[in-house]
Amino acid sequence: MIKRNFLVLVSLIIGLTLSIHVVTVLPTPYDWDELFYTHVIKNTVEDGYPNVTFSKDSGEWFAYHPPFHFYLMSSWYQITGLNTVLGGRIYASIIAVAIVALSMRIIWKVTEKSEEAVLIGGLLLATDGWFNYTSLLVKIDSTSTLIGLVGSLFFIGAIQDQNKRWAVLSGLLVGFAAVYKHVGIIFPAAIVAHFLLTRFKNWQIEKWVFISIVAVIVLYVAGMVIIVGEPFTEATLVQIRRALGQQESRGLNFGIEEIINALVQTYWAFLGTISILTLAGLVVLKKAKDLLIFREDKDLAQIVALTLTAGVVLLSLQLRNPHYLVYLIPAASMLVGIQLARRLETRFKNGVLALLVIIVLLNGTTMVIRLTQFSLVNPLLEVHKFLNQQPADLVVLTEESICAEIVQECYKFGNFQTLERIESINPDLLVVYTTTTHQPPQTEALLDLIAKGEPLFRVEGWKEIITVLRVE
Repeated sequence: MIKRNFLVLVSLIIGLTLSIHVVTVLPTPYDWDELFYTHVIKNTVEDGYPNVTFSKDSGEWFAYHPPFHFYLMSSWYQITGLNTVLGGRIYASIIAVAIVALSMRIIWKVTEKSEEAVLIGGLLLATDGWFNYTSLLVKIDSTSTLIGLVGSLFFIGAIQDQNKRWAVLSGLLVGFAAVYKHVGIIFPAAIVAHFLLTRFKNWQIEKWVFISIVAVIVLYVAGMVIIVGEPFTEATLVQIRRALGQQESRGLNFGIEEIINALVQTYWAFLGTISILTLAGLVVLKKAKDLLIFREDKDLAQIVALTLTAGVVLLSLQLRNPHYLVYLIPAASMLVGIQLARRLETRFKNGVLALLVIIVLLNGTTMVIRLTQFSLVNPLLEVHKFLNQQPADLVVLTEESICAEIVQECYKFGNFQTLERIESINPDLLVVYTTTTHQPPQTEALLDLIAKGEPLFRVEGWKEIITVLRVE
């Protein structure tokens, strides 16, 4: 019988997650991709398929990301009538609450119903500064994470009960998480990591998971090739080259120095998140050793595998997009929560409670900073207002997130960064978006054009600087 007080506390944690999102949904400035994704979703509603309409090349299928999220969100927009960034954020907030609830359910499953572990892990995730920020935004990653976590829960059940049906269902969901957003490949990779950490012990069950994952991915690729064709194959090759470091990704290729610089200059306010990820890194190394050498803590194998895999994949991508941390933070919070709960039964109890209080206070400080400092200016909104006051017959060269929702004909840097290509559109305005993790393509022609541009408008937010330049 589950204690009533425990259920009340779980409900409070879920309510806390929702409350944080409700309080921050309006003040939070627009983030990268939010206006662009909203643009694609609106076009999906109108045209029946994902596409962009801000250049002469408009109307072509937008195949850089799988179409599932755009179809889902187009249905959401039509049902709610909220076809704006706010409407997308309301949906995202619901998904965030579901992730927190599901994470507590996974902890309950792997710890043999440890109430302390559920509450600590849930509290860490519900208050986490970066999770609450990125899960609020109009992006694809949170939904992919939710799908992958549901698949992970079924996988844990399949292993514990040796249930083939759950194994197949797990594989279908985990595979779908990967084709919903390609970074979701973390979840199939975590199944492989589990397979290795447990020394192939559950092969008779895991083989059904692998078969299901492969089936989903093959069906997706075949379907997209048949339905979309060349735009899909070209976009997929670009993503592969970027992931392998063979093609520049938004101007920066990260190293340790760049990561430290980004943390110090931009993400300093998210100390609670940094603390959790640091602790999770230490715990996952110990638990991986325990599983491989001593064969201990087998019930935690999937959470260990997911934390380890997410960390390795994100590091291999050189953390080009910090928002991808939403794939890692739930697993990290679960793992740290379980470990802290175990220490409550030892002589380190007071230290554990003190550490928990410190992390929660750091996360609370993050929220205060977001509301009082990071929300003072909405740079993307301001630059859109400025551009929409300029003549409509101008040609703009910038990023796709600027192109969305402006009246001018607009082209993105990614397709126009050589001298020949730039001269073919003869831009009147350049709009440059820079952060510690994002710069325009570093080509000689584009950098020369930026250097010669005449500044017309400049706006600075908590992490970005956007400058509008007139090109002579």
